[in-house]
Amino acid sequence: MSALTAIILAAGKGTRMKSDLPKVLHKVSGLTMIDRVAESCMKVTGDIVFVVGSRRLKSHLKKYKKCRMVFQMKKLGTADALLKTEKLFKGKPGRILVVPGDAPLVTGNILRKFISFDGNSSNDISILTAVLKNPSGYGRIIKKRSLVSEIREELDASPSEKKIKTVNGGIYIFRSPEIFSLLKKVPLNPVKKEYYLTDVVKIAGRRGLKVKNLSLKESSFIIGINSKEDLAEAEKLFKPNVL
Repeated sequence: MSALTAIILAAGKGTRMKSDLPKVLHKVSGLTMIDRVAESCMKVTGDIVFVVGSRRLKSHLKKYKKCRMVFQMKKLGTADALLKTEKLFKGKPGRILVVPGDAPLVTGNILRKFISFDGNSSNDISILTAVLKNPSGYGRIIKKRSLVSEIREELDASPSEKKIKTVNGGIYIFRSPEIFSLLKKVPLNPVKKEYYLTDVVKIAGRRGLKVKNLSLKESSFIIGINSKEDLAEAEKLFKPNVL
């Protein structure tokens, strides 16, 4: 099995939190979101990279002596954030596990299952998904003949696509160096003026790459924190002592 690097994306502004504190430094059950995600990633690999967007967060993460850090100066979206790590992979093929820094309910056990799925499936891209009774607000997984062809955001989804219950969990495994050529093809979103990582899936599908998803019964991991209300919900769902 090829080497695995975990990249934790933590450069987002988090404006909806209405706080001067970087979003991922808000706490869930007494520990910051970024520390919870880092702990889970450390259960599956010793090679971790943080993509950060503030000096305050950079200072907080200095305690992770063996981890590397990449700075995203301009907030140009998740695809741009991942592209910022390209220089770390020069001449180093391997697998890249991408996890958002605002997903504090992701556990090491969930990541282990996902990594195992990816390895057994020989995918070009693997996507961790969940099946929700109410998928409103999440990107829908569009499939053709068992392969994922696209992730359709809620705002762009047709009425029939909005009925799809399988949604994007924001956690991926890519291949290096192939992912970086795909990232360079991602178009700028005309509304948000950002480059979305989800657009990589459509580009990969058009190239005939093997993109598959794993849906887990446990779906609480999917909650991303964008507001104080989300933070309160994560606090309710958090299960201590889960590996």
